[in-house]
This record gives sequence, C-alpha cells and structure tokens, in this order.
Amino acid sequence: SVSENQPTTWSSFFFDLHCLVFLAPLGIYRCVSEPNERSFFLLFYFFASLVLSALMIRFVVLLAPAACIIAAIGASSLL
Repeated sequence: SVSENQPTTWSSFFFDLHCLVFLAPLGIYRCVSEPNERSFFLLFYFFASLVLSALMIRFVVLLAPAACIIAAIGASSLL
C-alpha cells in the first residue's frame, strides 16, 4: 500500500535515468563483445540491480550507479 513498495513503471525509469536508458544498451554490447572479469561483474551488477529496481521503486537508487557505469562505457565506445 505504500507507494515506495509498488512496482516501478517504465515512465519512472525514463524520468529517473534520462539518457542513460539509451546509452546503456551500447555499454552492454561493449561488455559482451569484450568478455573479461570486469565486464562480467559490471553486467551482473547492472542486471541484478535492474531486476531489483523493477520489483520496487525504491531500488532505482541501486540501479543509478550501475546504469551510469554501463552508459559511460557505451558513451566511450561512441568516441
């Protein structure tokens, strides 16, 4: 019944993460194309926090740092 415990809507992801939503797939592709321990850890961290944040809106706070790191990798692959 508390709004923090409700599932996260797609609009909340777009509102909270802004352009990271569009850069994260590039970072995921870069991590998958260059497999090593670092990219495996980052992918696990990102997808674990993504699943948790889809369950409850308060866990979007856990997703933000992971999305920033993955999106930064994606942005660096564009340059």
